[in-house]
Amino acid sequence: MTIGQSDVEALHVALKMEEDGRKLYQDAASRVSNPLAKRTLSWLADWELDHIRLITTFYTNLKNLGRWGEVKDALKGKPTPKEEFRTIFQEARERLDELMAVDSEALEAYKLARDFENQAVAFYRQRLEGSVEYDARTFYQFMLEQEKEHYEILDRSYRYLENPALWHAEEESWMFDGG
Repeated sequence: MTIGQSDVEALHVALKMEEDGRKLYQDAASRVSNPLAKRTLSWLADWELDHIRLITTFYTNLKNLGRWGEVKDALKGKPTPKEEFRTIFQEARERLDELMAVDSEALEAYKLARDFENQAVAFYRQRLEGSVEYDARTFYQFMLEQEKEHYEILDRSYRYLENPALWHAEEESWMFDGG
C-alpha cells in the first residue's frame, strides 16, 4: 500500500468519524435543556461540519489527483474557536441563576462527547506519528490540535455544569484567606 493510499483510507475514516461526531453533538443538543449545554453542543456540531468540509477537500484531492493539494493554504486562516467559546461563557455568567440547575442529561452527553474526542485525538496522533509526508503531517497536526480543543471545551463545560460556583472560583483564580 502506498503512503497516498494509506492517507486516502485514513481520510475516509476521519470523514466518518467527523460525521459521527456531528450527529452526536446534534442529538445531544436536542436532548438537553440547559441553555449553555445546548448552545455549546450545537456550536461543536457546526465546528464538525467545518472539519467535514476540510477533510472532503483533501480526500477528493488524494483520491482523484494523488496528492494533498495546498494543505498549508487550506489551513491558513482557519479560526481557533477559543475566543468565541469565551463569549459563550461570558454570556453564561450573565445568566448564572438560569444555569445553576444541574442537567444530568447534559452531563452524560458531555461524558460521551469527551470519550468521543479522546478517540479522535488518538486517531489523529497515530496518523501524525506514522506519516512522513509534510502535507500529511501538517494536516494531521492541525486536526489533532482541533480535537484537543474540542475536548478542552467539553471538559470546561462539563466542570461548569457540574458545579458553576467552583468553576468560577477556579477560572478566576479566587484566593481564600484562612485568617
